[in-house]
Amino acid sequence: MKFFLLLLTSLLLSGTALAQHHAHAPAPDKASPVRLIPELGEFHLPVRTSVPEAQRFFDQGLILVYGFNHDEAARSFRRAAELDPRMAMAHWASQWRRGRTTTTPTSRPSA
Repeated sequence: MKFFLLLLTSLLLSGTALAQHHAHAPAPDKASPVRLIPELGEFHLPVRTSVPEAQRFFDQGLILVYGFNHDEAARSFRRAAELDPRMAMAHWASQWRRGRTTTTPTSRPSA
């Protein structure tokens, strides 16, 4: 009887463990080209640029930062800077997103 209960318990627990697995989309390859993501949302912060596509990548980067997708945001900001090297805000934002965020692990100073 104990063997049957142990077997039943292990089967139930293994089913629960399998139910916890979530399939996620694979992370984008760092070498893949940066593209504008459709239907990401509407946000526009006008910056000084003569390249409209650079402005769109900058806006996308901001949306991604606020959505806590910092790696993709950095790629968008770098793409904006590639399209318009004189776009200071793209360079600034690329470094700004590397700063501390609510998802950055904190370290306590040693006493």
